[in-house]
Amino acid sequence: MFINDLSLSFTGSTGPYHNDRYGFIGGANVDLPYWGDFEVRGTLRFNAVPVTLLGGNDGSSGWLDLGLSLGYEF
Repeated sequence: MFINDLSLSFTGSTGPYHNDRYGFIGGANVDLPYWGDFEVRGTLRFNAVPVTLLGGNDGSSGWLDLGLSLGYEF
């Protein structure tokens, strides 16, 4: 999706991970054009996966990733 010069994108995915249980990945990217051909990109990702805990109980684990990068379009 574009809003003026800003580019915004979303990602989502799921699939079998372990013992037919499903994990999930979701994310968003924001591209901000600056300084001519240079751009700044911000990234956010969330991951959740099933795990087997001590004692054989089922649970889940998740983490969050944040990123910032500077790029050049050519």
